[in-house]
Order: sequence, then C-alpha cells, then structure tokens
Amino acid sequence: MKRIILFIGIALLSYTNSFSQQNVNGGNVIATTEEEYNYVTVGYPQAVAAGYDVKKGYSVKDLGNWGYQGKSVNFKAFYRDGIVKPIAIMAIYTIIVDGKISSPEYYCIPTINAYALWQRTLQQVSAESLAGAKYEAFTFALMKLASENMTVQ
Repeated sequence: MKRIILFIGIALLSYTNSFSQQNVNGGNVIATTEEEYNYVTVGYPQAVAAGYDVKKGYSVKDLGNWGYQGKSVNFKAFYRDGIVKPIAIMAIYTIIVDGKISSPEYYCIPTINAYALWQRTLQQVSAESLAGAKYEAFTFALMKLASENMTVQ
C-alpha cells in the first residue's frame, strides 16, 4: 500500500510541477488556497449536482477522461480568473457497472507549493482503498494525462 501511495504521489508531483512553476503573477508564485481546495473537493461536486455554474472568479477546462476496466478518471484544470496556468487539477473517479455510473469521487491536485494541501490530498488517498482496479485506473489515467501534457504544444 505504501508503494501505491508513493507512486501516485510522485506521479502527481511530476505533473503539477509542470504547471505550478510557471504560475507566476508579478513575481509571486501562485499557490492553491485552502478555500480553493475545499471548493474542488466539496463545493464543485455540489454545484455540478445542483446544475450551477462554476464559482464566480473561476473557470474549469477539461483535460481528458481515461477509462480502464470499467473505471474512469476525468481530469479538469481549475483556473482562477487572471491567472494563466491552473491553480489546481481535479481528478474525478467513477465506476461504470452495467451502464450505470457510480457517484463520483473528487480529488484535488494542488500546486506543488501548497504543502499543507498536499498532506490533505495524500491523507485522502491513503484513507481510501486504491488497491486493485482503482489503483490501475488512476495509474493509467495519470500516465495518459502526463504523456498528453508532454506532447501538446
């Protein structure tokens, strides 16, 4: 289990490093705030379920959705208005059984410099079972997301 968490942590850190180092506003590095983290993991799912728009001052861009053996991970970039690079990445995990989609699970991948929030992300991941197919789906989707990020210009 520790290897799984370590692998996912390294993969997430590698990917977020590609957007966070360049997320500079007037010389100040931009970091995901606790309010933004909470919105990605709780507020955004509630807004989507209720049919509301994204919180004022923010926007969301689809990065891709990759499935593996009946599991799906959808990535979305979460932008703060006026900032060029994403301030967080949403990872939305669902299971598809007999054509029915399970309730999605929302994970926040904060900017690399949001140290306390990384601890929360790692606690969320380690508190849940990522064994078996769920782990494989996340691994597959992260590899696809990272490879697409390397090839898109």
